[in-house]
This record gives sequence, structure tokens and C-alpha cells, in this order.
Amino acid sequence: MKNLRQLAFFLSIGAMIVLVNLIWFLPVARSLRSNVSALEAEIVGGAVFATDHFMEERIIELNTFASFFERDMNDPRNEFYLERILKSEYFTKASLINRKGDELFRRDKFKVISEKDIKSFSGEHVFEGTLTTERPFIGRVIISELFEPFVDIGIPVFEYGTEGNIRGVLMMTFDIKSIFDIIAGVSSSVGGRAYIVDKDGLLIVHPDTSLVLKNLNYTSRAIVADVLDRKRTIVSDDDIYTYINEDGIKVLAVGGYIEDTGWAVIFEEPRKEALSNLRVVQISTLLAILIVMFLLFVLIRNSTRLVEARRFLQGALNESNKLATIAEKSFEGVVVVDPAQNYTFTYVNPMWEAMTGWSKDEVVGKETPRILKSGKHDQAFYKKMWNTILEGKIFVGDLVNKRKDGTLYDTDIAIFPIKDGHGKTIFFAEISRDITEKKKIERKLQTRTDEVERFNKLMVGRELKMIELKKEIEALKKEISTKKD
Repeated sequence: MKNLRQLAFFLSIGAMIVLVNLIWFLPVARSLRSNVSALEAEIVGGAVFATDHFMEERIIELNTFASFFERDMNDPRNEFYLERILKSEYFTKASLINRKGDELFRRDKFKVISEKDIKSFSGEHVFEGTLTTERPFIGRVIISELFEPFVDIGIPVFEYGTEGNIRGVLMMTFDIKSIFDIIAGVSSSVGGRAYIVDKDGLLIVHPDTSLVLKNLNYTSRAIVADVLDRKRTIVSDDDIYTYINEDGIKVLAVGGYIEDTGWAVIFEEPRKEALSNLRVVQISTLLAILIVMFLLFVLIRNSTRLVEARRFLQGALNESNKLATIAEKSFEGVVVVDPAQNYTFTYVNPMWEAMTGWSKDEVVGKETPRILKSGKHDQAFYKKMWNTILEGKIFVGDLVNKRKDGTLYDTDIAIFPIKDGHGKTIFFAEISRDITEKKKIERKLQTRTDEVERFNKLMVGRELKMIELKKEIEALKKEISTKKD
């Protein structure tokens, strides 16, 4: 009878532990899936921002050029201005068109223009769209005779000193190969890849340029259709945005909308890789359940060692809780340090090893996070970080670290304490992610923005100087006329 009571007791404990593991697994699984979606959304958000900012810079640049023609659209010097515009690496053709649609001047970077090439733009989509909206108008993407994608952009030319009286249109042909570099940068810095479709769902930018030349339409993909229809970024934890891509790989996808152009940026990642952490948690949970069941079997077979077995079980559960905490948060590089052992590493995951160049065997129990110190941060930064985590709070920030080979990389980090059942901090864990490519794009965008601002200031200064010179010439003419009289 006593043995039956012991068996019932152990089976009840085992059932409770299995139930606790399952209850723990469900929110962790959803959390990991949400983390995957959030990361993909951040990636596509970066691509949307970079593309949108790049196109905005081009529009600002073209608006500046359009101001050259506000005084006299028939001035022969306008040909010189068109040639000057084509010195930009982004444009291949430039046309100046009056309000009736008559082309006044045209320049082509790769072709000599004759009078027979001059045509009427009346009724043309981009020309009419620019006149109607009275703002820059971007047309549909077209594949040229050289099998390269380009798009026409119409910029309204207003009468000098007015904002609502359009005199004509500056029509520019924009080579969108520049956007390939932005998308290629996103695709090379992460496990998946990004591509862009235009407002009709036609593929216009892709890391594999051969696909662009096939005029593929992706509106059959739910993510593309929904982004273009709703005109906003779309993220989902469900599998509704899963599809088989051109390489025959099942992928998860998120999408972002570029408002100024009407284009959609889609980021896809192999489903197997995206949910790899979830599979790890599934396996860990199953192993934990099997271990508990095995321990229960041992306890039942060895009731004379009940006290020792209980202690062993408690230790195993404590270790399981620590590993569960790490698994729950480890969708990026993860390390754990032990403050009782002079903050030496007690755990590093493979992503951290790949990110830093240090292996687990080299650092665990031997090294501290000081090996990553780059010298790019002052004492105030580290003081704030330590004060935060020693108060039991989570520290979040950007950090420049140094790899084993001495190269520097940008990372965003989150450091938090791991406490025991009595509230005592027993470990510190850090989650980090390499954002070097993101920082490079941000710095490049800032440089381009500064260049456009300097150019605008220069052109405004020159325009003011021309006005002053004209005034001086008129004054001299009047003086000469007076002396003659």
C-alpha cells in the first residue's frame, strides 16, 4: 500500500512537471515567432527607409534643377543646364517640355539628339500626371533596349516667383540600378533577401537581376497583394505569408510600402532558418520532459534513496530554468557571465561565436567581456551601463565591439540580470545583434543628405549673385544713357 502511495505521488509530480513544461513552451514558442516577425519587420523597415530616403534625395535634387528653367523655358542656355543635370550618375535622359506638351530641349547621356528625335509629350502618362498633380510624378518601371530597368520622373516647372502656375515639365529618366545596391546590402547582411515590386506588382529590383528582366508579376503572392492594397507595412505571426520562392525554398515574408513611389519592399527568409530557435526550444522541452520521466523512474525503483534523488531533481530543475531563460531570449548572440567568478563567461551561443570570432572553448571559464572592448566608449557610458544592471534593470544600447581579429563592428545589446528564487542576482545575460551594415547605410544616407544641402546653398548663392550683376548692368546702362543725353 505504501509503495502504491509513493508511485501515485511520483506520478502526480511527474504529470505536474510535464504540464509546467508545456505551459512554459507555448508562450516561449509564440514569443520566438513574434521575435522572428519583429526582426524581419525591422529589416524591411530599414530597406523601406533607405529606398524612400534615396528617392527623396533625387526628388529634392530635381526640384533644384527645375528652378533653373522658371524664368525662360526657351532660353538656349537651358541645353547647358540639361547637360549639367546628366552629370549625375543617376539620370540618363533629360527633356524640357512646355505646358502644351512640346519638347523644347532634350539631352541623352548615351545618344546624340537630332531634331527628328524631338517629340510631343501631350497625353503621355508621366507628363499628364505631373500637370494634374502639380508635384513630382513617378511613372511605371520600363525595361530599356539594353535590358536595364528605368523609370521616368516628371518635375513641375513653375513660373518664377509663383507656386501654382506651371510653365512646363522637366522629364528625367532615372536608372534604378542604384536601388539594387541598397537591396543587395540588405540581402547580404542577413540570412534572407529583399526585393522591390512597383505599384502594379511587377518585379523591378532583386538580388538576381535575371529575374527582373523576365517581367515577373508577384501580385499572386499574398504579401505583395496586401502591401500594395493596404499601402502599409504588414507583419504576421501566422503562416499566411509563406510561399515557395524561385529557388524552390519555402520562405516567410514581411512587406513594407514606399509611399512616395507606390512601390513595395518585400523581405523573405527561409522558414527553416527563421524558426530554427523554435525547433531548439521544442527539442529542449521534449528532452526536459524525458529527463524528468527518467528521474521519476529512478526514484520509483530506488525509494531508499528518495532524499538524495529529490535534491538531484531540484538541481536539475534549477539548471533547466536557467537554460529556459536563455532559450527564451536567445534569438541573437547570447552570452552569460558569472559575477561570482570575476564575470567570466559561463555560456556563449554559436551566433555570438560567429559574430566575434571567439570560440566557446577559448572564452568559457577563462575570459571576460573585456576582450571585446574597442576603446570607442568613455567611462560615463560604462558607468551608466553598470549602474543600470546592478539596480536589477535591463540595459539597452548601441555598442562598438572588437572581434578577435581586431576589426570593429556595431552591435545593439540588451543586458539583464538572472536571479535565483530569493531575488539574488546569480548571472548576467547579454543579447546582441550585429548592426554594422545598418550603421553604414545610415552614415551613407547622412553623407548624401549633407551633399545635397551644400549643393542647394551653392546654387542659391549663385542665383543671388546673378541678380546682383543684372542690377549693376542695368544701373550702368542707365548711367551711360544719362551721360549721352
